[in-house]
Amino acid sequence: MTVSAAISMKNVLESLRAEYAKSHPSGDITFNFGGSGALEFQIENGAPVDLFISASTKYVDALERKKMILAGSRTTVATNQLVIIAPEKNSGIHSPNDLLNRSIRRVAVGDPKSVPAGSYAAEALKNLRLFDRLASKFIYGNDVRQVLTYVETSNADAGVVYTTDALESKNVRIAVQLPDSLHDPIMYPAVIVAASKNQAEAKAFLEFLSSDSARAIFSRFGFR
Repeated sequence: MTVSAAISMKNVLESLRAEYAKSHPSGDITFNFGGSGALEFQIENGAPVDLFISASTKYVDALERKKMILAGSRTTVATNQLVIIAPEKNSGIHSPNDLLNRSIRRVAVGDPKSVPAGSYAAEALKNLRLFDRLASKFIYGNDVRQVLTYVETSNADAGVVYTTDALESKNVRIAVQLPDSLHDPIMYPAVIVAASKNQAEAKAFLEFLSSDSARAIFSRFGFR
């Protein structure tokens, strides 16, 4: 079974796969991680995917409109939060407005056109009336993990990622937690692809993702 999933779920899904294997030892799950927009494009173009987990409802909606998902399979498995991060030694960011400081030369965000974290970031910064003022500082990542890497390696002075990404890195600190009210809810809908040849296996794994044991693992990794 192939699961295409938002890159922000990489570590938690690998842990979930290990837990799932305890009760399904014959299950063979292959993950394909990337930006949700890129993964949706692959599915639309015939990639052999059984289960799709997106970091945004937008890309699942697109597949649903094209009748490319199994009816009734849509399940929200987790939610997340958006934060501004900085390199561990950078202590000069305490509010979103601090991104305007001259000392902050580059701000990493996901490409809003294809990366949900980038889309949420753009929405939040627009509502704060900062997006246009920061435009010259932006460097765009192909997915949220690339944004994290830019900040970890000091190729960016700040970045906007999910809480879960920030918690997995020892080289960045959470400078600001952005209020949920600044952007659409960050939800992770999972769906079975209509063309899947492994629908029974996909259903079993999807049911597991909603179980108490799976929720405990999601929580351990910072998901809500």
